[in-house]
Amino acid sequence: MSSSKKRKKQTEKILKTLKVPINKHLPLTENEEEVSLRTKEEIIDRIISLAIVSAKAMEAPPEKYS
Repeated sequence: MSSSKKRKKQTEKILKTLKVPINKHLPLTENEEEVSLRTKEEIIDRIISLAIVSAKAMEAPPEKYS
């Protein structure tokens, strides 16, 4: 069994004990071997980008995100 299948099965077991509804039709995520983790800088850049997009969506004044 692949790592993603094991992880999904384990997660579903935990969710079931917590009585959280589960969508059995969701696809598997990537295997751990296929995943490349982002660097600290990439994560920071993504957070800043999402904060700016959120500020614009919430109609914040430009001086808050410029």
